Amino acid sequence: RLVRSGHIPATPIPRAEDVGATGNPEAAYDVYSVVARELLALGLNMNFAPVADVLTDPDNQVIMTRAFADVPETAAAFVAEAVRGLEENGVVSVVKHFPGHGDSSGDSHFEVIRLPHDLQRLRDVELLPFRSAAEAGAGGVMTAHLYFPEVDGGELPASLSPFFLQELLRREMNYQGLIITDALEMKGLAGVASPEEAGILAIQNGADMLLIPPDPRAQRDALLMDAIYGRISADRLEEALMRIISVKITRGIWYNPEIPDAASAYKVLGNDEHRAMIARALDSGQ
Repeated sequence: RLVRSGHIPATPIPRAEDVGATGNPEAAYDVYSVVARELLALGLNMNFAPVADVLTDPDNQVIMTRAFADVPETAAAFVAEAVRGLEENGVVSVVKHFPGHGDSSGDSHFEVIRLPHDLQRLRDVELLPFRSAAEAGAGGVMTAHLYFPEVDGGELPASLSPFFLQELLRREMNYQGLIITDALEMKGLAGVASPEEAGILAIQNGADMLLIPPDPRAQRDALLMDAIYGRISADRLEEALMRIISVKITRGIWYNPEIPDAASAYKVLGNDEHRAMIARALDSGQ
């Protein structure tokens, strides 16, 4: 995205599909190390990456080249190394799209999607990369606006579901990092009364942060009123707040963060070392 702007001389980053084609998970570590270094040079300390979806549907039009592999174990190995590459170089990684968007031929940006998988199928396939990401230290997980009727009845998408957020992600998988929704402006939430209601349900049921509410002030006011009237408990809000602060403290963001400057950034962006690292990573499977 930075390169496509035409104004930022960042190192061109290969598609996850091409990194996965090397067959060498360490290639993901090198590629995402470069990503982290160049993001930090621009003052960005969080990246909604890597994609942890297993591309099991060849007609998938939303994940496509963003997935490392179509085999769960392979995807898990690459995702773990990508997470380490980001986290060990100072950028919070947020893996997506939990519990897995790789078997959908539709796009939740534009439509409501229901998948027929039961919980055992998710455990055997979709969840493997997310487990490896958690073990590798991913700071966040982004949830997907996907409905799974065979798992929790399908009344709510996974991004708002207490089963997916609390029972599965928090308790069964013991994940203690940030839970962040996918964008609340997406049409995959069309079955919910309003984006503000979706945001309330997400926080109420276990999410810590809301991504792209269409009207941030309206979302804030809705959360405030629901907190005042007790629909969202003070404990739930404090839990989310403390988790956000904890990530900021442990990543060195809370106290005295470094402020980038243009001169320093230009020494990092697209430099020879980074371009060589990318080239070696893509050649590592040869």
